[in-house]
Amino acid sequence: SSKYYGSLKCESNSDDRAILEKIYDLIFTHASDDDNWGTEKPICSWLGVTCDDEDSDSGVTEISLESNALFAEGDTIDIVSKLFFSLPSLEYLSLRGNEVPLKFDNIGNATKLKSLHLSSTGLESIEGIIAAANTLTSLHLTENSLEGPLMSELFKLTKLKELYVSFNEISGPLTGIQALEDLRELYAFKNKLTGVIPAELGSLPDLEYFVVGQNKLEGNLPTELNQLVK
Repeated sequence: SSKYYGSLKCESNSDDRAILEKIYDLIFTHASDDDNWGTEKPICSWLGVTCDDEDSDSGVTEISLESNALFAEGDTIDIVSKLFFSLPSLEYLSLRGNEVPLKFDNIGNATKLKSLHLSSTGLESIEGIIAAANTLTSLHLTENSLEGPLMSELFKLTKLKELYVSFNEISGPLTGIQALEDLRELYAFKNKLTGVIPAELGSLPDLEYFVVGQNKLEGNLPTELNQLVK
């Protein structure tokens, strides 16, 4: 209760606080809900911020700021991306419904990141995301501006259990999907995927949802689908 005892100022030496204060200055707008943000209250009490200890001023594990009128453009995107991925304990990040299209140059620094929700953020590229291949289990990129043959790159994120990429312009085949041995859910509805549904799909024993309607897939359904008992 006296963590500032002996100090001349009520300041925290938390690196997490310094990072969140910079993020606050960079992407919050007058229309954003910013309950407790920028105050002297512990950062773990700030809106959308979760820590192992809610009374702490460090150890941010989750940030959820969905549809909160956040905004970033130009060089700000590079800066704020680096800040988010600099949080050492971060496991879950959701910026869904905000115009904050993060870049992934520094995502490898987020060594505990498991779940990343960036649907409807204006994202145009996934370059660099492979650096999160050892940790990322859930990736949501629905309703963005992604285009081109990106699935082969996403299939390199071999720890994925959930992959949501519906409502983009992603093209190319589903070749290599067997690398996602733990995959449970794939939502790739309404893209420009081509080729056949691969027989290798049958080697994914945990698969429960495989949603690829409104693409350009062709051919017969492989009999290996019978192996997907879930």
